[in-house]
Amino acid sequence: MFGLKKKGLMGIGMLIIFISTILVSAVAAGVIIRSSGMLQQKAFEIEESTRRRLVTRIDIVAMDAIGNVSSDSVIGFEVMTRLGAGSYPISFTELGITFSCENFSISASYTNSTDPTNCSFSSLTADSEFCYSPVFGDNNDVLEFGDVALIKFKFSENRTLTTNEDFLLSFIPSRGSILDLYSKTPLVIEKEKNRIRI
Repeated sequence: MFGLKKKGLMGIGMLIIFISTILVSAVAAGVIIRSSGMLQQKAFEIEESTRRRLVTRIDIVAMDAIGNVSSDSVIGFEVMTRLGAGSYPISFTELGITFSCENFSISASYTNSTDPTNCSFSSLTADSEFCYSPVFGDNNDVLEFGDVALIKFKFSENRTLTTNEDFLLSFIPSRGSILDLYSKTPLVIEKEKNRIRI
């Protein structure tokens, strides 16, 4: 009988160790589950940010060089744009345009002093501003799904952009992918608006 009491003491000790092991395992599992939940949330945030950066972009529908027929030179551009497929909306206030050719380069930002319904070359500061007018959609400062907008910018008089000259036009949203367009000015400036192949 004496041996049985000793055996019972060993069983209770093992039970206490077993229960404490289960408690420690449960706490560790809770910490792991919580950490994995936080990591999953971070992964979703990074995925959303990356998708915005890769998918958000502008597409060019058409482009016209605005010409000075008497001097046979280009004085500005009109670019018809829309959102790229699957793109998030782009605010014109967060869009930059750069233009580079052999002789000069400019950077233009959106001027919100011009009402979109009155966007014209005469209302722009040359070499530094662009405006837009809606072709389809509303006239808020955001290019959204289904909107088509005509962006205009012009060069100062001391800038000379002649016929058949290579240029690079870049649309740079604050969030999203940059659109670079390499093209040439028209071979002949026959009229005020001259279509450019894109």
